[in-house]
Amino acid sequence: MAAKKVAILGGGMSALTTALELSDPAQNNAYDITVYQMGWRLGGKGASGRNQKNADRIEEHGLHIWCGFYENAFRAIRAVYEELGRAPEAPLSTWDKAFKAQNVIVYPQEIDKEWTMWELDFPTNPMTPGDHTLYPFTILGAIELGVKWMYEFLKGWPEYPAASFPVEKPFEIFEKPGWWEQTHADAALDIPENPSPLHLIKLSHHLFQQKGGIQPHHHPILVEALRLFAGGVWDLIKGTVLTNLDQRRHWMILYLGAVGMAGALSDDLITDGFQKIDGLDFREWLNANTLLKDPLANNLAIDGSVLPTALYNIAFAYDGGDSKNPNFSAAVAISLGMRIVLGYKGSVLWKMQAGMGDTIFAPIYTVLKRRGVKVKFFHQIANLHPQDGVIASIEVERQVDLTVGEYDPLILVKGLPCWPSDPLYNQIDPAQAARLQTEHIDLERYNTGWQNVEKITLTAGVDYDLVVLGIPVAALKYVCSEIIAANYAWQQMTSGIHTVQTQATQLWFKPDLKGLGWVLPSALLGTYVQPFSTVGDYSQLIPVENWPIDDLHNITYVCDVLPDLPDETQVNADARVHQNAVTFLEDYAKPMWPKASGTNAKFPEGLDWSQLVAPDALKGTSRFDAQYWRANIDPSSRYTLCVKGSGKFRLKTDQTGYPNLRITGTWIDNGFHMGCIEGAVMSGMMTSQSISGLPKTISNI
Repeated sequence: MAAKKVAILGGGMSALTTALELSDPAQNNAYDITVYQMGWRLGGKGASGRNQKNADRIEEHGLHIWCGFYENAFRAIRAVYEELGRAPEAPLSTWDKAFKAQNVIVYPQEIDKEWTMWELDFPTNPMTPGDHTLYPFTILGAIELGVKWMYEFLKGWPEYPAASFPVEKPFEIFEKPGWWEQTHADAALDIPENPSPLHLIKLSHHLFQQKGGIQPHHHPILVEALRLFAGGVWDLIKGTVLTNLDQRRHWMILYLGAVGMAGALSDDLITDGFQKIDGLDFREWLNANTLLKDPLANNLAIDGSVLPTALYNIAFAYDGGDSKNPNFSAAVAISLGMRIVLGYKGSVLWKMQAGMGDTIFAPIYTVLKRRGVKVKFFHQIANLHPQDGVIASIEVERQVDLTVGEYDPLILVKGLPCWPSDPLYNQIDPAQAARLQTEHIDLERYNTGWQNVEKITLTAGVDYDLVVLGIPVAALKYVCSEIIAANYAWQQMTSGIHTVQTQATQLWFKPDLKGLGWVLPSALLGTYVQPFSTVGDYSQLIPVENWPIDDLHNITYVCDVLPDLPDETQVNADARVHQNAVTFLEDYAKPMWPKASGTNAKFPEGLDWSQLVAPDALKGTSRFDAQYWRANIDPSSRYTLCVKGSGKFRLKTDQTGYPNLRITGTWIDNGFHMGCIEGAVMSGMMTSQSISGLPKTISNI
């Protein structure tokens, strides 16, 4: 039987996962796959490149890091590295050399006009991400882990041993309707008549351990135990919490966890699932489920807490890029928070040891090519034409003429296959290559003014049997106008799923972290000030770049949302990011890097610009011009949001209305509506599964 021809449109992580799964040896060559990619590299929003004119430095779309709960993504990339079979001495020869654990997250918080840096060092565990063991994520399982963790945390709170917890509230509330005795029996635990907060959490913990576990009739009991627990702790610390920073931070953790678990129980998410609360914003849902009446108790842990803010920042959850308009589906936020804190394997975060293009997409490309998957670079999708209930044809535009039979996209940097930041112009027609460089045409963007060189029509039954559409949702209006016009579900999807612009900057410093004045371990900062609230130390990349010896000792990435402006050009947006970065470094460098700041009387909190790696001729703020920054405003670069109420607009991979069309990406209904690598891989696996039945299992759905 002839192999089915599959046209995959787009080269982001979800599309490539589909290609990996359909080309897996277990498929027995059942599929003849061609990937059509605009521009010269794969990776979508995760693409990175090497600047061959500037130390082969890595230039990325933003700050990328993998979470320890990315079970499907790690499973996929570990399989890629195993098949890649690099020599042991080769750079990034195995997945565990390509990723290193990152356990420290720092949450900056401004209190009384002073910035404090809250270090959270997450404990490691003996599990390995992507180890092929099913790790089903259930709400009840997360609550069980949360109760266990809360018990251990409270038991080890050095300022307040268990015996010091007074109970001011009478316990008579538990005497009717008679569940107290039954709960004692269910938990097989002797609890005193006047239990402390620790005893209440211990009761909850023991209920999970007994035969039969937690039953529905236990849910209100757990909620009431959490309420009394929170009240007991608050009564103890409310007089000193504003002046004792440790108490304040402990309260944020304990109360936020208690509210989240109680809300999940009260709203019966265990039965109905997260999607039940998709219509509420995250903080809106938290405030609807508070356990105490004291406004200060609630504000410190919810509206005034950095912990919910960290989730908003991770998800770029600001509609229109407006920091005053946070909008994050409670369903997605609660799921994400539980997975990050309670569902990680090994370490909470994992840092790639080169650019994402080098670490992820070059290995994937190499494996796909070995399997016979064809990749058509410089092929821009122009339109999909439906007819008679199927996708009858696809318009593709070839962007350039090549001087070679097939474009070879990778370069070697210190022995590591990498994508360049610019096309390899020596493989492009010389006249076209010259114009691309002179006019600064970026072939990865829409509306550049570039005239593509050839129009190609792909025909159903001849060039493809199945189409996988892996182009980001914000770009669908360019390539699916006929489908959208004819299909109400597509109209709802493309208007109801919001996206946001982002901005990113990379800084190369002469001093190391200690020399900059950072006194904590290497960390990811998740709640600093906008316009760059997320800051990461990426000095692990120094060995894979090509800088002169002793010129460079630190690399820092910063990123955030970028507010939408009507009809803004790419040039103007990039200029805006440049100004945002300079202003950020003039106003907010000192709390992070006190030894590299404070030399300018006009900007006492500002960076000492001489600490940046830049040509000696550049002085002052002009030294920033030697760094890297970008505005991600192109439709294919916009980040997919999870605004409240948008889940209902998402379609599953096979709900396109056309039997020969599948959709894939973080914007489809994959059960986990987050714009992250895990969501992308899950979507790609689901797309393959709907076509071929493989993979047989997908974790955490």
